[in-house]
Amino acid sequence: MKYFKFFCLGVLLIVLGEINGQDEMNLSADNLFNLGNAAYNNEHFDQAIFYYEQARFLDPSGKDIAVNLQLANENLSTDIIEIEPFFLAEWWNGICNLMLPGGWKIISIAFLICLLMLVYFHYFKNKVESKNLFYSSSGVLIAFFIIAVLAGNTRTNQIFNSPFAIVFGEDQSLYVGPDLVSEKIKDITGGNKLRILDEDDVWYKVSAMDSEQGWIKKENVRLIRIGK
Repeated sequence: MKYFKFFCLGVLLIVLGEINGQDEMNLSADNLFNLGNAAYNNEHFDQAIFYYEQARFLDPSGKDIAVNLQLANENLSTDIIEIEPFFLAEWWNGICNLMLPGGWKIISIAFLICLLMLVYFHYFKNKVESKNLFYSSSGVLIAFFIIAVLAGNTRTNQIFNSPFAIVFGEDQSLYVGPDLVSEKIKDITGGNKLRILDEDDVWYKVSAMDSEQGWIKKENVRLIRIGK
């Protein structure tokens, strides 16, 4: 029992650290939103879109962020046509976006503690006498623990390892291969969002939001990743 108390104390310290980290990330969303507004006011719409996209990673439900991002996209010289995500992927992202990675860690730790307490009371205190109740409760807690861990990992990848990037500057070129002698597919206006598929030292292989693929120089895009 003594060791269990020490374990709970350690978990509490971890939870407090995650809460502090989550507060810092929420503050970053506001800062990124303000940077986007400053860029928008200066008519640097590619930069504005970049900062709004980053802010949206931290605060997916932010209405002001969504409105200003749409306004910035409307100022581009080309229309952005995004392919709607598969409904299961959209459903899963909706669940993951309920909280930041720190929040999901707190939830997963809470489920783990509940599971350990259930095992402790069943095997050492004999207070959970029904095996059916024990196994069904354990199964539910394990399932929710796994979901919380997976949601936290997904949220972490969305924020820190996003595969998306924003085209910067005036029109940039998309090529068939990773070199300037390849056939040019088309020009892409600064501010357009691309999905990174592959890379070498100088080039990214990307997919435009209309699913057309090609290669673009790394120096012409910026990854939408927090801290990058």
